[in-house]
Amino acid sequence: AIIACGKGWQWRHALGLLSAVQKARAAPDQVTFGAAIHPCSQSQHWQRALDLLTEMIRANLVPNDIAFNAAISGCEKSAKWQQALSVLVTMQRLMQLPDVITYSAAMSACEKGDKWQHALFLLAAMQQ
Repeated sequence: AIIACGKGWQWRHALGLLSAVQKARAAPDQVTFGAAIHPCSQSQHWQRALDLLTEMIRANLVPNDIAFNAAISGCEKSAKWQQALSVLVTMQRLMQLPDVITYSAAMSACEKGDKWQHALFLLAAMQQ
Protein backbone atom coordinates (compact mmCIF):
# COMPACT_ATOMS: atom_id res chain seq x y z
CA ALA A 1 0.00 0.00 0.00
CA ILE A 2 2.89 2.38 0.77
CA ILE A 3 4.38 1.68 -2.65
CA ALA A 4 1.06 2.56 -4.31
CA CYS A 5 1.04 5.86 -2.40
CA GLY A 6 4.57 6.51 -3.60
CA LYS A 7 3.63 5.95 -7.21
CA GLY A 8 0.82 8.47 -6.83
CA TRP A 9 3.05 10.90 -4.94
CA GLN A 10 0.67 10.69 -1.97
CA TRP A 11 3.36 11.49 0.58
CA ARG A 12 0.96 12.12 3.47
CA HIS A 13 -0.73 8.76 2.99
CA ALA A 14 2.63 7.00 2.67
CA LEU A 15 3.83 8.56 5.93
CA GLY A 16 0.56 7.63 7.62
CA LEU A 17 0.97 4.01 6.57
CA LEU A 18 4.59 3.99 7.74
CA SER A 19 3.44 5.36 11.09
CA ALA A 20 0.76 2.66 11.33
CA VAL A 21 3.38 -0.02 10.69
CA GLN A 22 5.54 1.42 13.46
CA LYS A 23 2.62 1.75 15.91
CA ALA A 24 1.73 -1.88 15.29
CA ARG A 25 5.24 -2.62 16.51
CA ALA A 26 6.13 -4.11 13.18
CA ALA A 27 9.61 -3.27 12.01
CA PRO A 28 9.63 -1.33 8.75
CA ASP A 29 12.16 -2.69 6.27
CA GLN A 30 14.14 -1.17 3.41
CA VAL A 31 11.20 -1.41 1.03
CA THR A 32 8.80 0.23 3.49
CA PHE A 33 11.13 3.15 4.20
CA GLY A 34 12.04 3.53 0.54
CA ALA A 35 8.39 3.59 -0.43
CA ALA A 36 7.81 6.42 2.05
CA ILE A 37 10.93 8.37 1.02
CA HIS A 38 10.02 8.40 -2.67
CA PRO A 39 6.77 10.41 -2.53
CA CYS A 40 8.33 12.88 -0.07
CA SER A 41 11.19 13.54 -2.45
CA GLN A 42 8.81 13.96 -5.40
CA SER A 43 6.61 16.49 -3.62
CA GLN A 44 9.17 19.05 -2.43
CA HIS A 45 9.33 17.51 1.06
CA TRP A 46 13.05 16.87 0.81
CA GLN A 47 13.62 17.43 4.54
CA ARG A 48 11.10 14.71 5.44
CA ALA A 49 12.80 12.38 2.95
CA LEU A 50 16.14 13.03 4.67
CA ASP A 51 14.56 12.50 8.09
CA LEU A 52 13.23 9.12 6.95
CA LEU A 53 16.64 8.19 5.58
CA THR A 54 18.21 9.07 8.94
CA GLU A 55 15.51 7.13 10.79
CA MET A 56 16.20 4.15 8.57
CA ILE A 57 19.93 4.24 9.35
CA ARG A 58 19.23 4.60 13.09
CA ALA A 59 17.08 1.46 12.83
CA ASN A 60 20.22 -0.33 11.58
CA LEU A 61 18.84 -0.65 8.08
CA VAL A 62 21.20 0.18 5.26
CA PRO A 63 19.26 2.15 2.66
CA ASN A 64 19.43 0.74 -0.84
CA ASP A 65 20.33 2.81 -3.89
CA ILE A 66 16.65 3.49 -4.59
CA ALA A 67 16.18 5.16 -1.18
CA PHE A 68 19.43 7.13 -1.51
CA ASN A 69 18.61 8.22 -5.05
CA ALA A 70 15.11 9.33 -4.04
CA ALA A 71 16.51 11.41 -1.18
CA ILE A 72 19.15 13.02 -3.42
CA SER A 73 16.52 13.65 -6.08
CA GLY A 74 14.35 15.44 -3.52
CA CYS A 75 17.28 17.67 -2.61
CA GLU A 76 17.97 18.31 -6.29
CA LYS A 77 14.38 19.41 -6.96
CA SER A 78 14.71 22.03 -4.22
CA ALA A 79 18.27 23.06 -5.17
CA LYS A 80 19.62 21.81 -1.84
CA TRP A 81 23.07 20.96 -3.15
CA GLN A 82 24.75 20.71 0.26
CA GLN A 83 22.18 18.22 1.50
CA ALA A 84 22.45 16.22 -1.73
CA LEU A 85 26.23 15.96 -1.31
CA SER A 86 25.77 15.02 2.35
CA VAL A 87 23.52 12.13 1.33
CA LEU A 88 26.09 11.06 -1.27
CA VAL A 89 28.81 11.04 1.42
CA THR A 90 26.56 9.02 3.74
CA MET A 91 25.91 6.57 0.94
CA GLN A 92 29.62 6.05 0.38
CA ARG A 93 30.29 5.84 4.14
CA LEU A 94 27.80 2.96 4.31
CA MET A 95 29.66 1.23 1.47
CA GLN A 96 26.88 1.73 -1.07
CA LEU A 97 28.06 2.43 -4.59
CA PRO A 98 26.56 5.48 -6.29
CA ASP A 99 25.26 4.86 -9.79
CA VAL A 100 24.63 7.13 -12.75
CA ILE A 101 21.28 8.21 -11.30
CA THR A 102 22.92 9.13 -8.00
CA TYR A 103 25.63 11.21 -9.62
CA SER A 104 23.24 12.83 -12.08
CA ALA A 105 20.87 13.99 -9.33
CA ALA A 106 23.75 15.26 -7.18
CA MET A 107 25.30 17.10 -10.15
CA SER A 108 21.94 18.65 -11.00
CA ALA A 109 21.55 19.83 -7.39
CA CYS A 110 24.97 21.47 -7.61
CA GLU A 111 24.07 23.07 -10.93
CA LYS A 112 20.85 24.49 -9.49
CA GLY A 113 22.84 25.85 -6.55
CA ASP A 114 25.30 27.47 -8.97
CA LYS A 115 28.07 25.18 -7.73
CA TRP A 116 29.37 24.04 -11.10
CA GLN A 117 32.82 23.27 -9.65
CA HIS A 118 31.26 20.62 -7.43
CA ALA A 119 29.31 19.25 -10.39
CA LEU A 120 32.56 18.92 -12.37
CA PHE A 121 34.19 17.13 -9.44
CA LEU A 122 31.27 14.68 -9.31
CA LEU A 123 31.51 14.12 -13.05
CA ALA A 124 35.20 13.24 -12.68
CA ALA A 125 34.43 10.95 -9.71
CA MET A 126 31.69 9.21 -11.68
CA GLN A 127 34.09 8.44 -14.52
CA GLN A 128 36.60 6.72 -12.23
